[in-house]
Amino acid sequence: MVAIYLCRQFENFPYPVFYGLKWVTLLAEEEQLARRGLSPLSLASSRQRQNVNGSLYLFPIKETKAATKKIIYYGEDIIQNCVSLINQSLSSNCLAFAQSVHSRLIRLGLSTATFFGNQISSLYYSLGEFDDGFKAINDAPKWNIFSWNILLGGLVQNGEVESAQKVFGEMPQQDVVSWNSLLSGLFMQGEHAAALTLITEMWERGVRPTGFTFSIIISVGVSNIWHGKQVHANILRNCLHDNLILNNALICMYGRFSNVSYAFHSFYGMGKWDVVSWNAIMYACVRSGKPEQALTLYQRMRATGFIHDHFSISTMVVACANLLDTTAGNEIFGVCIKTGFLSNSVVCSSIIDMFAKFNRLEDSIQLFEEMPQRDIAIFNSIISSFARLGFVEDALSFFTYAMRENNKPTEFTFGSVLGCVAWIVSMEQGRQLHSLALKVGLEADFVVSNSLMDMYAKTGNIDCAMKIFANMHSRDLVSWNTMIIGCSRNGEASMALHLFKEMCSKKVLPDKITFFAVLLACSNGGLVNEGSQLFSCMEVEHGVIPDIEHYTCMVDMLSRAGRLKQAMEVIKSMPYEPSALMWGLLLRACRLHADIAITQQVAESMVALEPLESLPYVVLAQVYAMKCHWENVVRLRRMIKERGVKEVVGCSWIIMKNKVAVFREDSMVLPGGEAVYNTLRLLWWDIQEMDYRNQKSTCM
Repeated sequence: MVAIYLCRQFENFPYPVFYGLKWVTLLAEEEQLARRGLSPLSLASSRQRQNVNGSLYLFPIKETKAATKKIIYYGEDIIQNCVSLINQSLSSNCLAFAQSVHSRLIRLGLSTATFFGNQISSLYYSLGEFDDGFKAINDAPKWNIFSWNILLGGLVQNGEVESAQKVFGEMPQQDVVSWNSLLSGLFMQGEHAAALTLITEMWERGVRPTGFTFSIIISVGVSNIWHGKQVHANILRNCLHDNLILNNALICMYGRFSNVSYAFHSFYGMGKWDVVSWNAIMYACVRSGKPEQALTLYQRMRATGFIHDHFSISTMVVACANLLDTTAGNEIFGVCIKTGFLSNSVVCSSIIDMFAKFNRLEDSIQLFEEMPQRDIAIFNSIISSFARLGFVEDALSFFTYAMRENNKPTEFTFGSVLGCVAWIVSMEQGRQLHSLALKVGLEADFVVSNSLMDMYAKTGNIDCAMKIFANMHSRDLVSWNTMIIGCSRNGEASMALHLFKEMCSKKVLPDKITFFAVLLACSNGGLVNEGSQLFSCMEVEHGVIPDIEHYTCMVDMLSRAGRLKQAMEVIKSMPYEPSALMWGLLLRACRLHADIAITQQVAESMVALEPLESLPYVVLAQVYAMKCHWENVVRLRRMIKERGVKEVVGCSWIIMKNKVAVFREDSMVLPGGEAVYNTLRLLWWDIQEMDYRNQKSTCM
């Protein structure tokens, strides 16, 4: 009879878990066996010992049959039972169970064995208990490659990428798993430059990337379509074109960059499909603005025998919402009721959002109330639905409701509620949400940081927005755009241009929003030459084709500078039809410069687009009055009455002690009116006194 003993010196064995071994697999050390009166190493002579894979040793037992049975029974009872308990702990996801299994291994003296140290450490890391995981793996005196990889993965999972880099450098040897772990950590932390350097080093050392390596790069490491195509070429070069997971990831990547033609090319080039493949191509169509193709693909998927899952349904719900197709939306809703997908929070939240886009907010509320259990995803949908339709106070009330139900807010929650706070310009509520983000540990998240910057910028606190931007460990394109737009709207034109130059120096490719923000800064700051230069190099140097928004910024910038004829030339030369907003910006400039010819032309063009808009009539009447053309003034006022044109009433508001006070231009009774007028009288007296002093000092 032969007993197989796996000693602690098995670091070269290629597999960390040993399933399917019908022989006794005993993971123990010599001293542990000796304490129990069992010393198989002493019973086996060196001449009879055989090495299997450098790790497994076959020991012919020179003892009685009873003694041999005793040893075999001991191995099966301990090893298989402990492995089974560890597997149950992984499936149960229960910390108390994992700790009880660990204590049992300690009592049996097996916790210092490398194999069980690795397993327990991996178990703790999966439960998020990183300190316990490090202690468990540190109990083993000798580590193998799996020990190092588990420690490396735990550090990456805990966000300690710098420590992971140190561990990676101290490893006696690295395999492709080690490289993949560190690579994913760098990408997750936004360290794209370091990650790309690591990939280059990996190839230089001759480590061949696996499908998992490329899946990491595709998922989080591709910043634009050109990088994606390069990664795709490397996949083909490494003969991984038949990898189903990689092909699905490529389809999602092309969909993320709205390149649906390449997504279809990858889809039809696959040897076989699964439901994930169909979900990926449908997602690509929806993301690329072609939801009707997604609905067609869904019908084809059902016709070919594939069974839809909750991802398929949620994608179709989004497609129906984007198309505003109530008939198809109701059909998908019926499928959800029939198949029971409404119990899935992802599907339910998508349907709530769809009903809101159909302007059926009451149906969204009804579905929300009928849900037996509401997680944060469902709350996010109802909050964003109310915020999108302008009911910001109700959206904030639902956020308070979610917090009372002990739902932990996510980055999407903060994105919605911070947008509401920015809309009502409530600095106090914004600071409270900032404190909550710090408390739950989400301030470093891209979505939360960008939303906080946007909130502070819209409420006029550009210094706080800049402080958040400066403290970000890494910045994506949205971060740069948010900060540049914030500076533009707060009169910091020079800072906006400085940020744009710094962004380009860091190899971050600007997009249409970036150029809109910079042109807006030049327009608000009167930087006509800089703005004109940026507009001319958009397409030539950066490959960004100007949209009508960019032409609108140019018209506004030239109009404010008094270059009305150049602004008219821009309007005539652009490949778009001028909008009412563009004519309105030019018209306001005409009021300042009192050019009757251009004012009449612009006013007629704006009236053709917006016949009931009061601005062209009012501005033209003011220009006529400045030139003493009183007959034309009377004619315009008569025209306003005949056409039923109503002037837009301006208003402003301020929040004091959780109450919103609104001041309308046509209102004679103001909130706290007596106190307001008394304050105005005091200010007027101070102004008169200062003016008197200035005149007196000038005379002297």
